[in-house]
Amino acid sequence: MKQNGDRCDKIVTVMAINALEEVIGTEPKRLPPARLLAAMEDALGVKKQPSPRLLAPREREVLDLLSKGRAYKQIADEMDLSMGTIRTYIRRLYGKLNVNCRTEAVVIYLTRSISG
Repeated sequence: MKQNGDRCDKIVTVMAINALEEVIGTEPKRLPPARLLAAMEDALGVKKQPSPRLLAPREREVLDLLSKGRAYKQIADEMDLSMGTIRTYIRRLYGKLNVNCRTEAVVIYLTRSISG
């Protein structure tokens, strides 16, 4: 499972870098941050995602912990749940956000105020 996560992280990183290279050109200091963010969202397909408000409170809590870099085991311990339950929450929130890996989910979480 770690290999798939690493591969997904690399794919998302390459997509984001390619999008930034298209937008930035030769003068990155003059590009507004909003334009950089929009390019990353386009590259990752973030704007096409369903509303993250569809996430259950516990799914949002798991996503918040994922965004803080916690491992599945740490999340399970912190929430006092089994690893199986955490995997179920993660599988469901990935489905609702239409993503395939932690990095994509965290990008959506951080770029679209869905924590509340």
